[in-house]
Amino acid sequence: MTSYIDYSYYLDTFGGTLVDNDKEFYRFSLLASTYIDAITNIEIDAENVDEVIKMATCSVIDELKKQEMPEIASQSVGKESLSFSTTNKTKYKKLYESAEKWLLNTNYLYMGV
Repeated sequence: MTSYIDYSYYLDTFGGTLVDNDKEFYRFSLLASTYIDAITNIEIDAENVDEVIKMATCSVIDELKKQEMPEIASQSVGKESLSFSTTNKTKYKKLYESAEKWLLNTNYLYMGV
């Protein structure tokens, strides 16, 4: 299993700030690269990765990190009510959208037959 980017690319080129250590980055980068493989319609050469694939991978890393943090759906001050959003459909949609914004005008996205 290979990651399409390294930590310096995430920090310096993409400008990522959500993942702040190598160990955590490694885990997220493998998950993101695997996700990119799942939604693209071609085999990506890990030795010669296109810039849009790298940027999409970074975007998916940030979305994965955001999904680890609970998302507040509503909050009340009187009587202290707080609820969180946890629907899987929303999570999958947000993952796809994070990659899609980089891959939409390319031939990478699988559109079906």
